Amino acid sequence: MGHRMRSTEFFTQIREGSRCSAEAIVPLALELVHPQSVVDVGCGIGTWLAVFKEHGVEDILGIDGDYVDSAMLEIPAERFLAADLSKGFGVNRRFDLAVCLEVAEQLPPECAKTLVDSVTNLAPIVLFSAAIPFQGGTHHVNEQWPDYWAKRFQERNYVVIDCLRKRIWSNPNLDWWYAQNILLFARRDHLERSAALKREWELTDVSQLAVVHPRQHLHRIRKAPSTSWRPSRADEERSASLEDVLREIRPFTMVQSESLVELALQVRSVLVEEIPGNLVECGVWRGGSAFLMAKCLQQAGVTNRKVWLFDSFEGLPAPQEIDGPAALAYASDPANPGYFDNCRASLEDVQGTAERLGLSAYTECVKGWFEETLPANRERVGAIAILRIDADWYSSVRACLTHLYDRVVPGGFVVLDDYYTYDGCALAVHEFLGQRSLSHRIEAVMYQSKHGAYCQTALFRKGRRTWKHTKRKLLKRGLL
Repeated sequence: MGHRMRSTEFFTQIREGSRCSAEAIVPLALELVHPQSVVDVGCGIGTWLAVFKEHGVEDILGIDGDYVDSAMLEIPAERFLAADLSKGFGVNRRFDLAVCLEVAEQLPPECAKTLVDSVTNLAPIVLFSAAIPFQGGTHHVNEQWPDYWAKRFQERNYVVIDCLRKRIWSNPNLDWWYAQNILLFARRDHLERSAALKREWELTDVSQLAVVHPRQHLHRIRKAPSTSWRPSRADEERSASLEDVLREIRPFTMVQSESLVELALQVRSVLVEEIPGNLVECGVWRGGSAFLMAKCLQQAGVTNRKVWLFDSFEGLPAPQEIDGPAALAYASDPANPGYFDNCRASLEDVQGTAERLGLSAYTECVKGWFEETLPANRERVGAIAILRIDADWYSSVRACLTHLYDRVVPGGFVVLDDYYTYDGCALAVHEFLGQRSLSHRIEAVMYQSKHGAYCQTALFRKGRRTWKHTKRKLLKRGLL
């Protein structure tokens, strides 16, 4: 049914970015349109419709080619219609809102009018975006400025409303092409039914529809074969600064360097994405990881967050059978330099180090066992952006999750230092997630030794975004 515009691999690559973008844009569209029914032309695997459904829109239909793998659909199969988008297609009903995002550029120019006719036949309001010239992408054969599409819609008596881009322009969580290209089109007579839409139409400057997002500009420069891309001075300064910090805090932590670098990047991500909340470490030993987070706050000039350090400051409790053979072997060898009972540092030592590092204002230590100190202090801690759990054993990890998980904000991080080391830690994590019916994706931090690559720490983010996707996007934009 028509040419194969998009493959399974294509949908896999864009899936997470589409989800994050939809989660940012759909609520804004709902504020203006209040649809009871939505149709998505070029829906792919239905990610945008799935988000509309999560926001209460039950009446949905997705339309795309028969190249879409039904096994990948995020909407019920009966809500998907296979059709050749390059030809006119009919649906014997109308919807409140039609969606057509980053699809039009994949159809030949001679199909542009057919597509617009088909979409406008479906709904009085259309959420639309299409790639601009030189945007680049898979099977882009008709990249056009928004004015081109505005004229096609005008022929159908639809007016352009540019009200969403200004609200999402600086949002780092969505793909830049939506921030650059997304517009609303409404049938002119329909404006009389919506004062909000009419007001936004009156504020739209049709002479400024063609814009280029800074992230696209950087994307094109980096891809240009004639350009030798080098890190900016800011990139180099950030890298050198992190190396200095790692050297400074290294005597106070046993955490591998790769995990420390990831932790620093996660703190920077929290600041860039403006994820609210404090940073918390449960199980601090001599404080190195917590001091790294505090240094990141200090260097960024942040004064409204702090790092909380929870520890007994008396060493680890003894492991139990549930913690697994590695934990029991660790505890049974007092001659080992890493013997578990050596994992102790006094409260005074840690506070003294914080003072010498100039971090007293950024840190607060709480002494005691987790089952007592965490519930007693969680209101004082407030919202949590990063919860780092370095507690080794089942009972301790479970206590941290039980008492602090609900304080972690959407998009926040839960870092699990011992997930790959001790059975009890992993068991506590999966029991907790299972009992709460939580589907967070566990991600690994890898390290390379002379014997090969190994999983080190684990983490998950609260919500649908993954660290891997976020880090890749922010690094590409030079924001980390």
